Amino acid sequence: MYLDARVSQLCDVCTETSAVEQVSSPIGNAFESSAGRLGNDTLNRVVSDLKQIREEAIMALTSPTIPVTVHRPSIQLPEHIIPQEDIIAALRDHFTDAPDLERGLELMRHAGVTTRRFVVPLERLLATEPFGVRNGRYSREAVRLGTLAARQALTDARIDAHEVDYLVVVSCTGYMLPGPDAYIAQELGCRPNIRRTPIQQLGCAGGAAARGIVKSCG
Repeated sequence: MYLDARVSQLCDVCTETSAVEQVSSPIGNAFESSAGRLGNDTLNRVVSDLKQIREEAIMALTSPTIPVTVHRPSIQLPEHIIPQEDIIAALRDHFTDAPDLERGLELMRHAGVTTRRFVVPLERLLATEPFGVRNGRYSREAVRLGTLAARQALTDARIDAHEVDYLVVVSCTGYMLPGPDAYIAQELGCRPNIRRTPIQQLGCAGGAAARGIVKSCG
């Protein structure tokens, strides 16, 4: 009678929440078939463990937020490496009449940056080109580099693109509509119903904003 009561309690623990309701029948059947071979101490431990599992399941289902952790960032950089001093010299030659030019260049010298990365050589960077040409280049390169970084991140995490539920893309260089997130998701092969959020024109604060959005997405 005591063992039967503990088995009944065990099944109750499994079925109190819908989150674990699907496992109640297999667990109940397994213990009913072996109840006569289990001692009271064993059943007490099993009941205690399942109660803990139940509490963790309820907490996971009802929690308004999800943990946000950065795991092994995947970094993809543009091909052209340009020393900071070369950039400063080129800007001085290009913007000869700019007010407070030397003050701005002095700030660049004290930025702690030794090199910068660009998708084009320095001479082309300062060349006169229409906005449409520059923005078109941005659209292509943002998607290319973003896709490369995302694929490497997926490989490092050992998951497939269709397992991703939410994609947040941060960029402040140019303008796209749809944003780069839509094209990157397509290139990766993500599910059509994936949630996407593009964050643009936030500068250096974009990364912090992205983490805040992911944490609150629930």
